Formats: sequence, structure tokens, C-alpha cells
Amino acid sequence: MIYCGEGEIGDNHQKFIFIFDAGSSNLWVPSKKYTSIGRRDKHLYESSKSNSYEKDGTKESITYGSGTVEGFFNKDLVTLCKPSVPYKFIDLTDKDNLYPVYNEVTVDGILGMGLKGISVGSIDPIALELKNQNKIDKALFSFYLSVQDKQAHYLTIEGA
Repeated sequence: MIYCGEGEIGDNHQKFIFIFDAGSSNLWVPSKKYTSIGRRDKHLYESSKSNSYEKDGTKESITYGSGTVEGFFNKDLVTLCKPSVPYKFIDLTDKDNLYPVYNEVTVDGILGMGLKGISVGSIDPIALELKNQNKIDKALFSFYLSVQDKQAHYLTIEGA
């Protein structure tokens, strides 16, 4: 079972569905330049449509139990619940070997909620970055995970 939620990237509010992953600490989404077969039915990030986009361009990869993704670090506004924060994430442009797993789920990317020590590129996890920029009081988050498929599940970020 995976737990997902919506978020936005960019000042133009590009919507994405993320897997909230406590076992990783980075955010990645596929970009318009992403060419893998896994892009079908995905929301694609378009940096050219966001005035808050900042190019980094550092190439990076993340390995999961189900495969690897590759792309480039960039920074843009990331919005969860209400707070927005400039945040560095991987803009997935290169290959991945998550197919067919990635193609079978209705998510666009992964938002790692784990500790900084396991992040690629020493990026602060999103909750810590929200705290560092005084958007929330404490770098805390919690999940309410219902055992019933039709009941709501919640992600609460402290102060959001």
C-alpha cells in the first residue's frame, strides 16, 4: 500500500501527486523533457512556465528498492497544504528503470519525508526546510492512515 497526496511546484501552481515516502528524503517529479515510457499519464513539470524556477543543473540519481531515477537538481516553489517554500528537487529528465512499477501507479513523483542523513545531495527534508524558512514552528509531520480504502487519509505538517 502506498500513501499519496497532492502538492504544487512553481509560482504557476503546477499540480502533482506524490508518494509520501518516509524511507527517502528527496523530491523528484518528471519534467517535460522526460522521455521514458513511464511518462504516460503523468503530470510533467515545466520550468519555463514558472517565474520562481532557479536552475541548478547538478546531475543526480536516486536508487530505490524498485529501481533508479536520474535527473538534475533545480529549485522552485513547492507548496504542501498552504505553506510554500523554495525547494531543491530532482527534475527527472533522464532515464529511469522503474518501469513497469512507475507506470502502474497514478502518481507523478516521490516526496521523501525521511531524515536528512539519507538524502541525496544533503538536501534538507521538506519539513525541515519549511521550519528553516519560518513557515512552520517545528519540523514535524504526521500521517493518519485509515485501514478502510474509502476513508480519508491525512498528512499534517506542523503549523500548516
